[in-house]
Amino acid sequence: MMLPLCTSLWHSTRQFNGLEVGTFNRRVVRHFCNSPHLPIHGVIPPFLKPARRLAGGEVAELRGRRISKIPRPAATPFSSRGGSVLRRKERENKRCGELLIFWRLETVLRGIVYRMNKLDFLAIGDITIDAFIRLKDAHVHCKIDSDACELCVRFGDKIPYEFVEVVRAVGNAPNAAVSVARLGLSSGLVTDIGDDENGRECLEALKKEKVDTRFVTKHTGTKTNYHYVLWFEAERTILVKHEKFDYVLPKLPEVMWVYLSSLGAETLSYHEELKKYLEEHVETKLTFQPGTFQINAGVEVMRYFYRRAELLVVNVEEARRILELGQTVSIKELLTALRSLGPKIVCITDGPKGAYAYDGYTNEYWFQPMYPDPNPPVSRTGAGDAFASTFTSALILGKAVKEALQWAPVNSAYVVQQIGAQKGLLTREQLEEYLKKAPSDYKPRKI
Repeated sequence: MMLPLCTSLWHSTRQFNGLEVGTFNRRVVRHFCNSPHLPIHGVIPPFLKPARRLAGGEVAELRGRRISKIPRPAATPFSSRGGSVLRRKERENKRCGELLIFWRLETVLRGIVYRMNKLDFLAIGDITIDAFIRLKDAHVHCKIDSDACELCVRFGDKIPYEFVEVVRAVGNAPNAAVSVARLGLSSGLVTDIGDDENGRECLEALKKEKVDTRFVTKHTGTKTNYHYVLWFEAERTILVKHEKFDYVLPKLPEVMWVYLSSLGAETLSYHEELKKYLEEHVETKLTFQPGTFQINAGVEVMRYFYRRAELLVVNVEEARRILELGQTVSIKELLTALRSLGPKIVCITDGPKGAYAYDGYTNEYWFQPMYPDPNPPVSRTGAGDAFASTFTSALILGKAVKEALQWAPVNSAYVVQQIGAQKGLLTREQLEEYLKKAPSDYKPRKI
C-alpha cells in the first residue's frame, strides 16, 4: 500500500538557527503530490527534505541547495574572539548537525519506502468469471497421428450434467497475479471490468488474495466477461466471449516485472500504449505469455513484445502456431526459433510430458520432467498460468533458469488437483516443502 508521505506542502519560509527553512501546510498537499517532478505518487521531490519537528507540530524543511552551506563543527576548540563566541558557534554547529542528521535519516528512509512501494509483479490481461459445467454424458474423438481432439455430445438432444461451479476473478493475467501474491511477492493487476455485480465480485476476490487493484478499470454500462467451461474428465473446453471495452492503459508506476497475457480483439492501440510504457521503463522486465488474439495477430504485429521479453512462455501447440511450423520440428528446434525472435529466456510446456527451456544467457537447453501428480488431476485449467507465473517468481527471487524450471511444475501439479485455476495455488513455504519431497529424478537435465 502506498504510504501517505506527501502529507504537507512548502508553505512559508523563515529563519531557524541561521538557516532558511520552510513550514508545511496540509491544506495544499495535492499540488505537490501530483507534481510531474515526482518519480512516484506520494514521494516528495529531492529539493524538499524534512528535517525535524518544531514546537506546535510544524515540520521544518531544508532547501536542498542550502544543505552544502550547513556550518561544520570548528576544527579547533579555540577562538580568537573569546569564549562566548566559541560557545555560540558550538551551539549553532550542534543544532545544524542535528538538522543534517535528520535530513540524512529521512533520505535513507524515503529510499526504503520507495522500494517497498515498488511492485514486484504487474500482470496485464483480461479478467472473467468461469462457470464450470461438469459434463456427464460425452465422448472425445481424436484424429490419428495428431494431438487434435474434439469433444462430442449428441446433437439436438438434452445433455445431462453433474453440477456447475462458478469461479470468480480468473483469466491468464488474474491467475498469474494471484499465484505471485501467494508466493509472497507484491503483485498487481491491470484489467477491465464492467459496472455490474460480477465485476464487484471479481474485485473482492482479488483483494482477498492481496492483489493490488488500483489499476483495474471499471466501465459504466458494460458487462464483465463471463465464460462457460465444459468440463469432461480432466480436460476442459471453454466457451469464450470477450466484452468490448474501451481499453486505455492507466498511468502505471515503475515495477520490477510486467506480465503480459491474453487480451481481447481490437486492442492493438492498447498494446502500443504498453509498448511506450516499456520503452520508458527500460529496467522493467517482461514476461510474455501470448493469448489467442496475440498469437493470431502474427509475429510481425507483436514483434516488439517477443523481442522485449525477458521470458517467453508458451505450450508446444502455441509454439508451432506462432512459428507456423509442422509436427516434424523438434522442441529443441522450436526453442531456438522462438529465441531468434528476441526473448532472453524461452520456455515451452508439453503437458504431462514435461517442460523445456532455453537460457539465452548461458546458451543452455534444459528439460524438466513434470512433478508427479499427488492424485489424478481434477481439472487442468490454470496449469499453464501457474507454470508461467511461478517461473517468473523464481526469476524475480534471483533463481537460475534451471531452478525456475524446477519450481514451476510443482505449482502446476497442485493447481490441477482443484476446480478452477486458483484454489490449488501454493504458498512459497508449501512449494519449497514439496520440492524437498520430490523424487530423486525430479531434476533438470541438459539437452
